This record gives sequence, C-alpha cells and structure tokens, in this order.
Amino acid sequence: MNYTIEIYRLDVANAKFVLLDIITTFTGLTYFNGLNEIGAAKFTLESHDLKASQANLVRFANQVVIKRNGVIVWFGPITSTTTHYEDVRGTIEVDCNTYLFHLQNRFTAKLVQYTNTDQASIAWGLINTSQLQTNGTLLISEGSTTSTGILQSVSYEYTTLATAITDLSNLLNGFDFVFNPIIDSNGLLTGVSFDMYYPYKGSVLSNVVPITIGEGGNVKSIQTRTATDLINHGIAEGAGTGTPISSVLDYGGSQLGYTRRESYQSYKDISVPSQLSALLTAYMNLQSVERQTIDITLYPDKKPLLTEFGLGDILSLDLSIANSGGYLDYQGQGRTLEISVDVDSQGAENITPKFSLIY
Repeated sequence: MNYTIEIYRLDVANAKFVLLDIITTFTGLTYFNGLNEIGAAKFTLESHDLKASQANLVRFANQVVIKRNGVIVWFGPITSTTTHYEDVRGTIEVDCNTYLFHLQNRFTAKLVQYTNTDQASIAWGLINTSQLQTNGTLLISEGSTTSTGILQSVSYEYTTLATAITDLSNLLNGFDFVFNPIIDSNGLLTGVSFDMYYPYKGSVLSNVVPITIGEGGNVKSIQTRTATDLINHGIAEGAGTGTPISSVLDYGGSQLGYTRRESYQSYKDISVPSQLSALLTAYMNLQSVERQTIDITLYPDKKPLLTEFGLGDILSLDLSIANSGGYLDYQGQGRTLEISVDVDSQGAENITPKFSLIY
C-alpha cells in the first residue's frame, strides 16, 4: 500500500490549516481509530532525515494526516516525541492522537447547565462555546446530526469537554461520535466535522466475508480479554457539601450469578439527580454482565479488506475450534470498536480490528 504523512499547522490567527510538508521517508508507522474514544498513531524518522525538523514536529499545533492510497485514514495532533541516538545514527519516534485529544485540555465554565435539551445540541454547544473563546478555534464544524430526539438535563463544573461528550455518548439512548476530516478538491485538510450517529454508527455487513479461523480462514491470530470488571451493586455520589446527592443501583440476578461485587463512582461535577442516576445506570448496564472483546489480526492478502468495513460495523464471526473445551468457541456477530494498522517499511499492513461480541 502507498502511505504518506502530511503535516499541517493549525493557524489559529487566520483560522485555517496550512500544509507544511509531506513525508514518505518514515521507517515505521502504526495507527488506530477507536469508536467514541481517543485513537493514536506513531511514526519513526531517521534523525538525519531532513523531514525530521523542529518546524515539522511541533506538539499540539501541528496535525498529522495519514493517507492510504491518497485517502485520509487517520488524523490528529502530534502529542509527544522521543529521540534515540547512539554512535552515528538515531531515530525520532513521533506520537500522535486523534482529534478528540484536543478536548482533553478544554474545560466548561464553573457552572454550565442544560435542561431538557437534545443531547446532540449539548455536545455541539460545549464544543462551539469553547471554540468561541479567545484563540479557541479548532476548525471544528457541526456535522449533519443536529438532533437525536433524546432530551437530557445535565450540569458541568469545570469538566473537560472530552469527558463531558464521552459521558453523554455512554448514557442510555446515547450516541456515537466521530471527528471526520473535511477536505478540498485537492484532497487537502481544510476543517473537521463533529459527526454524531444516533442510535449508533455502523451497519450490519451481511455481504462482507465472515471472520473465520482455521484452515482456509482469514484470521492470523486472536487475542481475547474480558472487557468489564463485573459490578452488580453501584453507588454514585455527585456534587454537594455535607450530604452530596447520591444514587444506588442493585442487580440481583448478577449478584446471584457472580456474588455481590460493589463499586463506588464519584461524579463531583454532577448536581442533577436524574443525570447522576443515568450515569450510574449506563455504567452498571455495561459492568453487570460478562463481556469479551476480541482483537483479530487478519491475513493481509485475504478479505475482508480494510476498505470494506469501518468503526461500528457489525460483521459475522466464526471462531469455532474443533475438539476444544468451548471457551473460545463463538459463532455470531461482532461490532467493530477499534481498527489498528501496523505498516512496515515496504507498505505491507497488519490489520487488527477489535470486536465486541454480540450475544
């Protein structure tokens, strides 16, 4: 595959992206995109490479765009660099994160309240208000989903925008969101679209080749992990002095199956009881049942191809192992939560999607 890296400067004063350089001389490249979370990328340059300049590797201000065969597959700010040098040679590792990273260092005001407001309007309102601050532009525009029909009452006290938006997406009847690149007719980055998807992003891809293991399959390797801490008695405390607001939730069936397992959640920036209860319910719904995620590395020369599925898409999985104890065996569907790609110096890819099993 043909990969290129473009470096853009976020010109705050003039509210535009400025293309600084195009890099094809990297010696290593990995990247992953995650649904409703901060993704990451890393690339390596030789220290003698003229592209490894201070102008190109400015943290936060410079944005990295990764293109695969001319199409953007990843973008976000440079967030750290690491230099290794010994004898007469050295390398520079450049770490980057997806665009949501910018909102980790943006905060709401001391007290912000929304009452019976569409959750999509809340999310965009938080971003837009931040961008209207002095030197606050991130060139983010509102996407096509401006209403979900789901009203929320929420309050924030110096809450990071990344946390606030992620918490909204995690609520019951929440939404998925993605920061998508906006490009001009020449394929250059000109802006960022904050796109929300309700009730969720992705589709059931019944026409895509199933993920299968064994002889003739398309799976090179599998790594499974339990995805939850398994909690069935939850206590959440919100804002307030002396006796803060609180919410308690018990899942008796889970307690009988797994014994009583407790958790305490602190939401000191939440002052609305219904919001506190909703956050605890969303947390418990995820944590009270056994769940597994599976990282599957695909053979690069077999379908499905990287261009045939995306975040949120649901694929068919056949992970049955003959003559086994049955722990790994699974036949059904999996939802794509992350897609990781490791590119070697020759452009060959190892593609590893992470799936959440649908039982």
